[in-house]
Amino acid sequence: MTELHLPGYRNLKVWRMAFELAREVYMVTRAFPKGHYRLIDQMLGASASVHGNIAEGYCRNRLGSYVNSCEIARGELGELISYIHQCEQEGLIAGEAAGRINLLCNNLWPALGGLIATLDKKLRSGEWDNILRPDVS
Repeated sequence: MTELHLPGYRNLKVWRMAFELAREVYMVTRAFPKGHYRLIDQMLGASASVHGNIAEGYCRNRLGSYVNSCEIARGELGELISYIHQCEQEGLIAGEAAGRINLLCNNLWPALGGLIATLDKKLRSGEWDNILRPDVS
């Protein structure tokens, strides 16, 4: 069997945090009672879009596209945070699950903002190594 060599975005802490958040959202929504299918779909889509947009922007290999994709990821994270707040208010997410998800969101928001700020700075200065590096893990 041939091993899949993935692009280096997997080395980004912010991507790993976003991926872990999506996993947590998948786990917690499995326990939702019947009748919340649309909310679950929205939450799963938003959570997957955060890490997906970071990866997409990285792989486009154009700094402006990367910044734009990270901005989209931040919007998706904001949408997800709104759904999480709603679920906490309705008692769908509570206890340890709420604590884990809130901690991930609270750490991911500034990390994603930091990535965007760094990329913006590189875009303005013109200093960016746009050679894709393979994942070494």
